[in-house]
Amino acid sequence: MSNYYFWAYRHEAWMMLMQTYSNEKLLLCKINNEGINLYSAHGLLKNNIPLQAIKECTIFHGRRSLIAEVCFSIDNQKAITLIPINPFDPALFFHRNDAEAQTMKDAIIGVKNGMEPAINSNPYSRQLKTKDAPNYAFNLQHNWNEETSPWVYYKTNMSKVDWKRRFNATIARIFIVASILATTLAIVCIFLNLSAV
Repeated sequence: MSNYYFWAYRHEAWMMLMQTYSNEKLLLCKINNEGINLYSAHGLLKNNIPLQAIKECTIFHGRRSLIAEVCFSIDNQKAITLIPINPFDPALFFHRNDAEAQTMKDAIIGVKNGMEPAINSNPYSRQLKTKDAPNYAFNLQHNWNEETSPWVYYKTNMSKVDWKRRFNATIARIFIVASILATTLAIVCIFLNLSAV
């Protein structure tokens, strides 16, 4: 049976709020008939989850964030939540990547049920066919290696990435920080008003 590759981050509230994504936090998710293996971007095995241990696989569409997440529950363990990314754009995540999330779920369920999912195993090849692929992905003639970290390609071509995406990510960060500060200030004001009574 084939290997199906995905690049993803774990769901971490602070990382998502501050958008502090990096190569050090990126995971390569390899799905095959033996299970789900999570590797660091440097190739070190982080988790090995046998297929029979997976009870359920679901997608969260913006319930906890503005991005799509895949959550799978495991026998006698805490559920694992991953954020599949567009590998051409590993630094900018305020937009949702529903296509990769759905494909990851389909791969997990299909392989678990003993089927060979009809999906491209290479995340770069999959994303070239979506609207989220940046211009540099089409302008370069790469043999996109599914096991090469998206940050390698991204840093090589960062100057060619659409500036609007970087601008939107900066605005998103400012909005998130401003919202946190406004909420904190409102709570302090309410507390002070209650104390004065």
